[in-house]
Amino acid sequence: MTTTRHIELLACLAIVMVLLCGRAYAQQSTDHRDIQRPNIVYILVDDMGYGDLSVTGQVHFETPNIDAMAADGLLFTDAYAGSTVCAPSRASLFAGQHTGNVWQRGNAGDIQFREDPHDITVASLLKNEGYETALIGKSGLSCNSEDGGLPNRKGFDHFVGMTSHRRAHRHYPEWIWKNGERMDLAGNHGKTGRLYVSEVFTQEALDWIDGRSGDRPFFLHLALTPPHADLVAPDEFTSAYADRFDEMPHDAGGYYKQRQPKAAYAAMMSFIDDALGRVIDKLEQQGLAENTVVFFTSDNGPSSEGGKRSDELDSNGPFRGQKRDLYEGGIRLPLIVLWPGTIEPGRTSDLPTAMWDFLPTAVELARGTVPDWTDGISIVPTLLGNVGEQRKHEYLYWEFYERGGSQAVRMGQWKGVRLNAIRNTNTPIELYRLDRDPGETRDVSAEHPDIVDQMRRIMRDAHTPSPVFSMAKGVDRSALPLPRERLLPAAQTVPREMWRVADVSSENARPGRPGPLAFDGRPRSWWHTEFQPAKPAHPHHLTIDLGEPTTIAGFRYLPRQDGSDNGSIGRYSVYLSETLERGGPITEGAFDASKRQKEVRFERPMTGRYFTIVAHSCVAGTPFTSIAELDLLAVGTGAPSGADTTGVP
Repeated sequence: MTTTRHIELLACLAIVMVLLCGRAYAQQSTDHRDIQRPNIVYILVDDMGYGDLSVTGQVHFETPNIDAMAADGLLFTDAYAGSTVCAPSRASLFAGQHTGNVWQRGNAGDIQFREDPHDITVASLLKNEGYETALIGKSGLSCNSEDGGLPNRKGFDHFVGMTSHRRAHRHYPEWIWKNGERMDLAGNHGKTGRLYVSEVFTQEALDWIDGRSGDRPFFLHLALTPPHADLVAPDEFTSAYADRFDEMPHDAGGYYKQRQPKAAYAAMMSFIDDALGRVIDKLEQQGLAENTVVFFTSDNGPSSEGGKRSDELDSNGPFRGQKRDLYEGGIRLPLIVLWPGTIEPGRTSDLPTAMWDFLPTAVELARGTVPDWTDGISIVPTLLGNVGEQRKHEYLYWEFYERGGSQAVRMGQWKGVRLNAIRNTNTPIELYRLDRDPGETRDVSAEHPDIVDQMRRIMRDAHTPSPVFSMAKGVDRSALPLPRERLLPAAQTVPREMWRVADVSSENARPGRPGPLAFDGRPRSWWHTEFQPAKPAHPHHLTIDLGEPTTIAGFRYLPRQDGSDNGSIGRYSVYLSETLERGGPITEGAFDASKRQKEVRFERPMTGRYFTIVAHSCVAGTPFTSIAELDLLAVGTGAPSGADTTGVP
């Protein structure tokens, strides 16, 4: 579909929807203080594009329930995601801050929301106002975390879903989290299986709504994983699109091998439409519809992963770009809000709004106090038809740390985009006039240097310092604190001041991974055996000179903490000796493949000057060995509660 066709459609949308809905509403403004505090439902899908709904121009498949929601509610045509990938976008939603301020500014490994009082969420604020809260689906409070209890600690009374976005690529996972405990999904094998996980999420949401007491308002965040690749959907949805499209079978990139990726994508959108319809039906059946505000949108624009390009099936609508772009196609999305009896049906709004506006909006609906640290502005006046009272953003700002780094600003109808910004914030700023050029096809920066200067100042000032993210150096993952579930409780350990490497089997020179990194106190660095130009085979060893004879009760081992298991120790032997002659091992065992810190206690305290650990295998089956941190336990230190004593003989 051409850009012109999309623009004409949006221009006519308000008239058409009012004619369709056929309801008479009083043309008078509403004061939210006269309204009972509503329930709030926020339905978020994954990698859906602006053009993926019939109501925004989709002609290759249908979304009747979503279209009905728009006809009965309010469609924001100029709404934006928090970012152009999932983790920072969802962080923006929860924290009410743009990516120049929020903690979780990128898909940075195991980054996650910090413990309170840091990174306060909209769920915590609503809970403080007496709301029951639930998060069901893809968490968004982390990128790739093993902490299934994190959502419960960040304001959600009930959580069912995934805390790892990497695991969320699979629509048939073997298990998910339920309030910190594993919930097995029998018959699932990752890419195939019996239980489509977003169907599980939908049913969990319906059951949770059924279980409400009615005495307290509630906030439900339902985060479905389609249409993110893997491109696969239940047969009942796929069959309707079989052989409808000209297809190129997909068999690359680690995603599901899909013979008909376009058909699968359309089926996933039909699944979303069905799930949304069931949630709205449930609210109506329970008599909750008129006192519930339902939001629907996507976390970012469409991707070109799993076998379907973002421009196929018109997923990005009239816009340029896709997921991982800060052009409109990567961040501009339809936002639909339904509130029967309160929102006048069939309305559209071109108010520029972004995900960080949800937090102040929800808190105002709950009649709470909007925190001063949010970057958002409540859109309650627009929801209620009081458009003359609606505050507007001076600008909307984004920063992104992949593909060389980029920044973007929307200021009124002006849009500025800077590419390749990491380590070079003097790169040119492209400038577009969105009301005349929504497809961002004509850079007019040379014609408006004054506007470009304003954009440059905003890009400089909207960024607050972060130990992890900066345009000066990119992403420094070594500055990330370790998730607390990976560390054992504190214990008395042997001081390291006198330690030095006495012997090491090998060290990798580029990037530098020398032996001392195994005990430098920085868990994001690690010693690694040589992997270029040679790849020595096991066994590998590291011998530490403690400086003097020392009595120890055991040791702790922390595997490397990035996204790889290369070198993480499997089978091991440990020696403690007075000289570099090792003698016999004092303990042997094997570690599991988790990223958690492991503790090994000796049968009795042992004394020696030279501590040696020998690795006989790697949990990933590679020929390497790596150690992020070694600690030696001082005598008299008791085993902590929950200690991992894997390997104790």
